[in-house]
Amino acid sequence: MKNPLFVATLATGVCLSSLAQAQTVPPAAPAPSHAEQTATPPAAADPADIVVTAQRREERLQNVPISISALGSGQLENRGVRSVADLARVPLNSVSVQPFAGNPQILVLDLRGVTTSDPGQGTIEPGVAIYEDDVYVSRAQAAGNTLSDPERVEVLRGPQGTLFGRNAEGGAIRIVTKRPTGVFGGDLRVSAGDYGNRHYIGHLNLPEFAGFSIKIDALHDNVDGYVKNGTAPAPLVAHQYNFGYQNNTGLRGAVRFKPSSKLTFDYSYTHLITHVANDYFSLTNPGARAPASYPQFLAPVRGTAEPDLHSFNGTSWTGLYQDVYRTTTDAHAFTAQYDVTNRLKLKAITGYRQLNFSGSNNLDGAFAFVNSPFLVPAGSTVASLNIQPVYANQSLGVPGTTPVYAISGSNPVVNGVRSRAFSQELQLIGSTETLQYQFGAYYYHEDVSDARQNAFTILYTNPSYTSFVSLNPFQLRGPAAAAALGTGGITQITAEARTLAGYGQLTWSPSFANGRLHLTGGLRYTDDKKDFLRSLNNGAPVNNIGTPFRATRFDPMGTIAFDLTPDINVYGRYATGYKAGGVSVRSPNFLPFGLESVRSYELGFKSQFLDRKLTFNTALFQNDILNRQLNFQPNPLTAPSVVDTVNTPGTTRVRGVEVELGIRPNRDLSVSLNGAYTTFKLPAELLAANAALPASARGIYTVQNTPELQASTSIDWTVLRTDDNITLNAHVDYAFADSVRGTGRIALTQYVWPLERHQGNARLTLDGIKVGPTAVRISAYVNNFANEIYPIYSAPSGNYIQNQPRQFGAELGVRF
Repeated sequence: MKNPLFVATLATGVCLSSLAQAQTVPPAAPAPSHAEQTATPPAAADPADIVVTAQRREERLQNVPISISALGSGQLENRGVRSVADLARVPLNSVSVQPFAGNPQILVLDLRGVTTSDPGQGTIEPGVAIYEDDVYVSRAQAAGNTLSDPERVEVLRGPQGTLFGRNAEGGAIRIVTKRPTGVFGGDLRVSAGDYGNRHYIGHLNLPEFAGFSIKIDALHDNVDGYVKNGTAPAPLVAHQYNFGYQNNTGLRGAVRFKPSSKLTFDYSYTHLITHVANDYFSLTNPGARAPASYPQFLAPVRGTAEPDLHSFNGTSWTGLYQDVYRTTTDAHAFTAQYDVTNRLKLKAITGYRQLNFSGSNNLDGAFAFVNSPFLVPAGSTVASLNIQPVYANQSLGVPGTTPVYAISGSNPVVNGVRSRAFSQELQLIGSTETLQYQFGAYYYHEDVSDARQNAFTILYTNPSYTSFVSLNPFQLRGPAAAAALGTGGITQITAEARTLAGYGQLTWSPSFANGRLHLTGGLRYTDDKKDFLRSLNNGAPVNNIGTPFRATRFDPMGTIAFDLTPDINVYGRYATGYKAGGVSVRSPNFLPFGLESVRSYELGFKSQFLDRKLTFNTALFQNDILNRQLNFQPNPLTAPSVVDTVNTPGTTRVRGVEVELGIRPNRDLSVSLNGAYTTFKLPAELLAANAALPASARGIYTVQNTPELQASTSIDWTVLRTDDNITLNAHVDYAFADSVRGTGRIALTQYVWPLERHQGNARLTLDGIKVGPTAVRISAYVNNFANEIYPIYSAPSGNYIQNQPRQFGAELGVRF
């Protein structure tokens, strides 16, 4: 690539190799066995002792002057966290994770009131940045990918604009994977549970040879689905997956080359293929709960066929065409690090990620009901409406004389997002007796294409709308239908993004304060631009050039931290961040929107008492969000695929307090209690704009997925420990969040079920069983042990997606 920073990285590697070629790797001390290295940590291992790199240097978690949570590999395993999507089940303070339209591969990530309500669009950016081994994960379609072998997951709350740049407006989630050890050993886990849950994962470390260490990871996941698709009518083809079906396969290879004690090269390649069918949209008593937003006459069809809000629905109301989304991710990461001295290092990070996402989901006829006399006039038939199958190799399966009184079952049959992203970062990290500093330069380039085509799957064949038939995906042909419903053919949009940035951060711990005072200042300059082109509109070739996005920004941060004692510190922090603007893929007029930014103020207190047996941390924050991006549906019932994005006026203010309490009376017991209280205030300009809207459109201006109160607790207890270090470990966690509006896309007059969260999980593990050269562990788990059912995603007209029901399973693991 013609990229000066990429060339600089190669040159850096050559230069660093030259500097280090005379040095040799010192003889290694006898290494512990792999089984000893990878043994599950004691249940009561102090989370505050986790070493994180949130500020680009290694620090003990408790010493970082940021509101940050980190889960180590043992904690992730105890909680059954296999992907970022699992944080919806095991949440952290002020973090909400929501599967967009029930697809766990597309995540709505909300952090301290910063969110993106429609992340499925290829031209809209997330408000929370995900980094894997310091390489940015740009698309929400890859946010829910399965974790291969994480060393830890860090969640940084508040804007991280100085060190992490664009789209870290609400914060950042950092995934740090385990590097090759150079010691022969392996780890194999096999688990099985109800609903066809099967999970296989293996890790193999090869012995170091000539400075090279290699690690290979492989995984396979399968879930048969949580809601059975009803009996298929005769016209349907084979695409009838159960709702919630998943099948994922991945392979990862990592190489570490250490030609000298000062020089390290790390390269990894990940190939992951996922097949996911969306979860089921339930519709409960629409006539009784939402008379203004859903036709009364559908109550006999759907209202009596569904359970109440808190009862799990195990079978769809009728057999439906249901395909899967197929996602292929290929990710390369290369890091070169040269330790100039013990206090100074140079680092180059190169990343390339390729994403291909395509498929469809079925909205189950839960909304997008069309009985307009303009589109479905009286006396219509399949032939007179020119109803045609989307796919040439599929037939409708009904005669052309079949009467049609309404259609529904919105199904975005073609929804393809393709991304090619390259990034290059150079870092200089060092320290003196009183200074710690890091400087960096960053380049990012991404090409994105987004193709989508809407269709329907249900015909109502009598005037009372009680007789219906499910079909393969079909469209209403003709200009009127295409204009009103966007079903005339594929709409194709491409976008190109380019970002250049430079940053620096300096921490001064003056000697006159005996190293107890820490003053940090940082600044990042960003030159950000994006260009857009619509080449197809409802199947017709066009050449619509979207309004380009351009921004140059300075994002500062400043922190004052003071160590009251070695175990008690306080800090105050100011930081800014932003989310890039763009155009709306779903907008018929290709409307542009500008960037969203935040100014954040935070006061924090971190402490440990009783010989570090008691940890108490709290943070108070205020986020002032300017030009907040809002996605809304002008006509959610008849045209749910039409979504416009606008920047709201004024400053939206989000305030909150977060508390973390950890109790560790001995090495065998650890208890955590966490909670957050959050409120928001809409600006006067926004309230006035809302009052000026027609009554049917009011209420879209809100802050979604920000519950006023949320809390969680967990207990890790080593129930038994034998002399030969066999342990019996128990883990229990529970999380609660009060009801909250889950989408800002539609008016309050279009009824939306509030979202909730109250779920507990448990795991029991017998570990350290010696069988020859191996160590065996056996686990049993239950997720959602109280079988509490509640909505986790909601869309217009009173439909919703439920959380997963109670699940049991067992796991067998072997280390060697």
